[in-house]
Amino acid sequence: MTKRIKGVREQSVGYLVSQMTTRMHSAMNAELEPLNLDIRYFANLITLLIEDELSQAELGQRVGEAQYRTSRIVDGLEERGLVERRKDPNSRRAHRIALTRKGREVAGQLPPIIRRVNRTVLKKLSKGEQQQLTALLAKALGLDAPGRKL
Repeated sequence: MTKRIKGVREQSVGYLVSQMTTRMHSAMNAELEPLNLDIRYFANLITLLIEDELSQAELGQRVGEAQYRTSRIVDGLEERGLVERRKDPNSRRAHRIALTRKGREVAGQLPPIIRRVNRTVLKKLSKGEQQQLTALLAKALGLDAPGRKL
């Protein structure tokens, strides 16, 4: 019975993705530590590097975070001098989140980190298998097929 249950678990996409996420986060945090960052800030910085000056709500939607968490993350990025809140010209209450010069420099270091972490965590897969895995995950999530190099 135990062997059969173990087999079911190891065939579970949720279990496998969870285990991969744990490994990716651990490797990413190790790479981000010299930049005084951790995984909480990563997605927000890379999103702003792609599309700067988003409203806080837009930023939260892009990275899939709740509004209260996005606010705390932006506070942390602001304390580090990586982003600034700018008044939104279309709203008296809203702010646009923009990378500072320092934030742009730090965020610019993220793509090589992503590539290193991917290589490290996926080293048991061939390059073709890595591309296939990425394409299948993107397809399952309904995202555009990866192909652009970070």
